[in-house]
Amino acid sequence: MKTSHEIIIENLGKLTLNFSTLELTVSAFVSKLISDDSKIGAIITSEMSFQNLLKAFSSLSQYKLNNHIEYTKIFKLINRIKVVEQERNKLVHSAYAISNIEDRILRIKITAKQYKGLNIINEEINIKNFKNIITKIHEITHEIILLYKKIFDTQQINYA
Repeated sequence: MKTSHEIIIENLGKLTLNFSTLELTVSAFVSKLISDDSKIGAIITSEMSFQNLLKAFSSLSQYKLNNHIEYTKIFKLINRIKVVEQERNKLVHSAYAISNIEDRILRIKITAKQYKGLNIINEEINIKNFKNIITKIHEITHEIILLYKKIFDTQQINYA
Protein backbone atom coordinates (compact mmCIF):
# COMPACT_ATOMS: atom_id res chain seq x y z
CA MET A 1 0.00 0.00 0.00
CA LYS A 2 1.27 3.45 -0.90
CA THR A 3 2.01 6.00 1.77
CA SER A 4 0.33 9.42 1.71
CA HIS A 5 3.68 10.90 0.71
CA GLU A 6 3.94 8.56 -2.29
CA ILE A 7 0.36 9.36 -3.29
CA ILE A 8 1.08 13.11 -3.20
CA ILE A 9 4.25 12.70 -5.28
CA GLU A 10 2.54 10.41 -7.80
CA ASN A 11 -0.42 12.73 -8.32
CA LEU A 12 1.67 15.90 -8.53
CA GLY A 13 3.85 14.15 -11.11
CA LYS A 14 0.86 13.06 -13.20
CA LEU A 15 -0.65 16.53 -12.94
CA THR A 16 2.57 18.17 -14.08
CA LEU A 17 3.15 15.75 -16.97
CA ASN A 18 -0.44 15.96 -18.22
CA PHE A 19 -0.39 19.74 -18.10
CA SER A 20 2.93 19.83 -19.99
CA THR A 21 1.36 17.64 -22.67
CA LEU A 22 -1.63 19.99 -22.83
CA GLU A 23 0.68 22.98 -23.23
CA LEU A 24 2.68 21.23 -25.97
CA THR A 25 -0.54 20.29 -27.78
CA VAL A 26 -1.86 23.86 -27.69
CA SER A 27 1.53 25.10 -28.88
CA ALA A 28 1.49 22.67 -31.82
CA PHE A 29 -2.01 23.83 -32.77
CA VAL A 30 -0.98 27.50 -32.60
CA SER A 31 2.16 26.72 -34.61
CA LYS A 32 0.08 25.11 -37.33
CA LEU A 33 -2.29 28.09 -37.38
CA ILE A 34 0.71 30.35 -37.87
CA SER A 35 2.40 28.37 -40.63
CA ASP A 36 2.74 24.97 -42.25
CA ASP A 37 6.44 25.31 -41.43
CA SER A 38 6.55 23.87 -37.89
CA LYS A 39 9.88 25.55 -37.14
CA ILE A 40 8.40 29.01 -37.70
CA GLY A 41 5.56 28.20 -35.31
CA ALA A 42 7.97 26.77 -32.74
CA ILE A 43 10.16 29.88 -32.91
CA ILE A 44 7.15 32.06 -32.18
CA THR A 45 5.48 29.91 -29.49
CA SER A 46 8.49 28.53 -27.62
CA GLU A 47 8.95 31.54 -25.34
CA MET A 48 5.27 32.38 -24.85
CA SER A 49 3.74 32.22 -21.41
CA PHE A 50 0.79 29.87 -21.19
CA GLN A 51 -1.61 32.83 -20.96
CA ASN A 52 -0.15 34.35 -24.14
CA LEU A 53 -0.29 30.97 -25.86
CA LEU A 54 -4.02 30.76 -25.08
CA LYS A 55 -4.56 34.30 -26.35
CA ALA A 56 -2.78 33.41 -29.59
CA PHE A 57 -4.79 30.18 -29.82
CA SER A 58 -8.03 32.12 -29.49
CA SER A 59 -7.12 34.99 -31.81
CA LEU A 60 -5.55 32.86 -34.53
CA SER A 61 -8.41 30.35 -34.41
CA GLN A 62 -10.93 33.15 -34.72
CA TYR A 63 -9.02 34.69 -37.63
CA LYS A 64 -8.14 31.50 -39.51
CA LEU A 65 -11.31 29.56 -38.74
CA ASN A 66 -13.73 32.47 -39.16
CA ASN A 67 -17.24 31.06 -39.67
CA HIS A 68 -15.84 27.56 -39.25
CA ILE A 69 -17.94 25.23 -37.13
CA GLU A 70 -14.88 24.12 -35.13
CA TYR A 71 -14.11 27.60 -33.81
CA THR A 72 -16.91 27.39 -31.25
CA LYS A 73 -15.43 24.11 -30.00
CA ILE A 74 -12.03 25.75 -29.66
CA PHE A 75 -13.51 28.71 -27.78
CA LYS A 76 -15.21 26.34 -25.32
CA LEU A 77 -12.00 24.33 -24.96
CA ILE A 78 -10.03 27.48 -24.16
CA ASN A 79 -12.47 28.30 -21.36
CA ARG A 80 -12.08 24.77 -19.95
CA ILE A 81 -8.29 25.06 -20.24
CA LYS A 82 -8.36 28.25 -18.17
CA VAL A 83 -10.27 26.46 -15.43
CA VAL A 84 -7.91 23.47 -15.26
CA GLU A 85 -4.91 25.80 -15.39
CA GLN A 86 -6.18 27.61 -12.28
CA GLU A 87 -6.79 24.29 -10.54
CA ARG A 88 -3.34 23.06 -11.58
CA ASN A 89 -1.63 26.25 -10.37
CA LYS A 90 -3.42 26.00 -7.04
CA LEU A 91 -2.19 22.44 -6.55
CA VAL A 92 1.34 22.79 -7.93
CA HIS A 93 2.15 25.98 -6.03
CA SER A 94 1.24 24.57 -2.64
CA ALA A 95 2.92 22.49 0.00
CA TYR A 96 1.44 19.23 1.28
CA ALA A 97 1.25 17.27 4.48
CA ILE A 98 -0.24 13.97 5.44
CA SER A 99 -3.85 14.22 6.53
CA ASN A 100 -5.42 12.36 9.42
CA ILE A 101 -8.41 11.61 7.21
CA GLU A 102 -8.19 8.60 4.88
CA ASP A 103 -8.03 9.34 1.11
CA ARG A 104 -7.20 12.98 1.79
CA ILE A 105 -4.11 15.14 1.77
CA LEU A 106 -3.57 18.49 3.45
CA ARG A 107 -2.80 21.39 1.09
CA ILE A 108 -0.94 24.28 2.69
CA LYS A 109 -0.60 27.68 1.08
CA ILE A 110 0.77 30.81 2.74
CA THR A 111 0.46 34.21 1.10
CA ALA A 112 1.03 37.78 2.20
CA LYS A 113 -0.56 40.23 -0.21
CA GLN A 114 -0.14 43.98 -0.02
CA TYR A 115 -3.73 44.84 0.84
CA LYS A 116 -4.94 41.53 2.25
CA GLY A 117 -2.07 40.71 4.59
CA LEU A 118 -1.17 37.24 5.75
CA ASN A 119 -3.35 34.36 4.61
CA ILE A 120 -2.73 30.76 5.65
CA ILE A 121 -4.74 28.07 3.89
CA ASN A 122 -4.99 24.57 5.32
CA GLU A 123 -7.31 22.61 3.07
CA GLU A 124 -8.15 18.93 3.07
CA ILE A 125 -8.15 17.64 -0.51
CA ASN A 126 -9.79 14.41 -1.51
CA ILE A 127 -7.42 12.32 -3.64
CA LYS A 128 -10.34 11.60 -6.02
CA ASN A 129 -10.70 15.35 -6.73
CA PHE A 130 -6.97 15.58 -7.44
CA LYS A 131 -7.26 12.66 -9.87
CA ASN A 132 -10.34 14.25 -11.51
CA ILE A 133 -8.30 17.33 -12.43
CA ILE A 134 -5.63 15.10 -13.98
CA THR A 135 -8.35 13.33 -15.98
CA LYS A 136 -9.89 16.65 -17.14
CA ILE A 137 -6.50 17.82 -18.42
CA HIS A 138 -6.02 14.54 -20.28
CA GLU A 139 -9.50 14.75 -21.84
CA ILE A 140 -9.01 18.33 -23.01
CA THR A 141 -5.66 17.41 -24.56
CA HIS A 142 -7.32 14.53 -26.40
CA GLU A 143 -10.10 16.81 -27.68
CA ILE A 144 -7.53 19.30 -29.00
CA ILE A 145 -5.68 16.52 -30.81
CA LEU A 146 -8.91 15.32 -32.42
CA LEU A 147 -9.78 18.86 -33.54
CA TYR A 148 -6.28 19.35 -34.90
CA LYS A 149 -6.60 16.18 -36.97
CA LYS A 150 -10.09 17.07 -38.15
CA ILE A 151 -9.13 20.59 -39.23
CA PHE A 152 -5.64 20.11 -40.59
CA ASP A 153 -5.80 16.59 -41.98
CA THR A 154 -8.72 17.64 -44.15
CA GLN A 155 -7.30 21.13 -44.75
CA GLN A 156 -10.52 22.86 -43.76
CA ILE A 157 -8.71 26.11 -43.08
CA ASN A 158 -8.27 29.37 -44.93
CA TYR A 159 -4.69 30.55 -45.03
CA ALA A 160 -4.89 34.28 -45.69
